[in-house]
Amino acid sequence: MLGAQEQLDRLEPPIEAAYMYEWFFDLKFAALRTGMGATVLSYTEIDSWCRLYCRTLTPWEVSTLRQMDVAFNSAIDKRSEKKKDK
Repeated sequence: MLGAQEQLDRLEPPIEAAYMYEWFFDLKFAALRTGMGATVLSYTEIDSWCRLYCRTLTPWEVSTLRQMDVAFNSAIDKRSEKKKDK
């Protein structure tokens, strides 16, 4: 039987939200890197991306993208901590 973390790791996003994952990774990997660690996507970065791609996001989509970024950064930080402990 899989542990809770393994079960979460295997979850697939709902098909209805697939576009959000595509947008998130497009934004995330185009975002400015400061060399000071992970930063949350800014409203300015999201706005610039929307204008470049002629997209109009709802407030919910903007909020969700930022929440996804917080979760993504947290997962990266946890992974880095585990590597340091080894």
